[in-house]
Amino acid sequence: MKKFVLSTLLFGVGVVSGAISASEHGGGEHGGGEEHGSCAPACCEWSLCDGKVRVGADFLWDIVQVDGLKAGEHNFVGTRSTRNGDGTSTVPFHDHTDVHVKDIWESAFRVFASYEIPCCEWEVGAIYTYHPAHAKTPSHSDHENSEETNVNDEYFTSIARGDHLSSLRGKYHSNLNQFDLDLSRQVKFGECFRIRPHVGFRAAWADQQYDIVSVLSEEEDGTRGYKDIYKQDFEGYGLEAGLFATWEIGCGFSIVGHFGGSVLYSEFFASHGVRGFNNACDFTTHRFENTCTPTEDSRSSHKAKTVIPTVEYFAGLEYENHFCEFEVRARVGWEQQVYFDFNRFDSPFSLGNGNYTASSVVIGADVAF
Repeated sequence: MKKFVLSTLLFGVGVVSGAISASEHGGGEHGGGEEHGSCAPACCEWSLCDGKVRVGADFLWDIVQVDGLKAGEHNFVGTRSTRNGDGTSTVPFHDHTDVHVKDIWESAFRVFASYEIPCCEWEVGAIYTYHPAHAKTPSHSDHENSEETNVNDEYFTSIARGDHLSSLRGKYHSNLNQFDLDLSRQVKFGECFRIRPHVGFRAAWADQQYDIVSVLSEEEDGTRGYKDIYKQDFEGYGLEAGLFATWEIGCGFSIVGHFGGSVLYSEFFASHGVRGFNNACDFTTHRFENTCTPTEDSRSSHKAKTVIPTVEYFAGLEYENHFCEFEVRARVGWEQQVYFDFNRFDSPFSLGNGNYTASSVVIGADVAF
């Protein structure tokens, strides 16, 4: 985090200094006079109190989809009756369903503030976004026999344990934090359409954990339980850029959109811990892993440094109006953000790498003064 703070401060000083320098020179060698279609000299003679300040927040009702979180399979073995030309015959069958965490909707948020320099509409902004996520495997019901189907054996297989398991469940949670500091400028096309390209610095950090709890019945050693704990800490920082677009449709309403992305130099610290429990535990107790003393406790870990891309896009409807000296905007829409190749759990099994995708319903407002 120290690197994030230092990098952010240094970049912020550079952004503000560059913007002030650009505004003082009217945007380049052709920015000094009205005849060139740029800012007039009076527009560039400003003080800090002359600029427009904007503050706002977005409520995000989102669902986080994480690749690579299959806990195992629910297997059914038995016989099935089939009809053919000679009558009815019985054939063996083996069916299975995946045991996968079920994503749930979460409350997330974004807060932001910006300062518009009163010359050529340069704007410096800071945005913080927080995405939490919780998910778990759903309850599994027994296979129901029928006249055609007879299940003789029902068991689970786990990516962590393999073998025949009498029960299997998984639980996942994560927290993703993102901070952007960028510089933007509005460009108008006619009376109704405008864009605002932006470029800046992004810092992101996250932690996530995936627990797989399984019970293995063995005839010789008795029943054993396992809790496999996969953890990952992530830090990334780099450049971000994008484009906002606004199309005014009348009566204060506009169709708005955004497309952007970033390239982040990232550091991952992943670990895999195993806690084993012998038959002294009562495995019929719900969440036995929290009450029993483990007889086995091991852990492995690794670090990785790489570059990952991200992408985000938004589309929605915005309303803008003025109340006294305040400019107020409210919006509703849909956005999606993807961190590619984000999951790097340390595992000798098949968890593998995968993407992190946050899809959100956005309800937000901001005020400028």
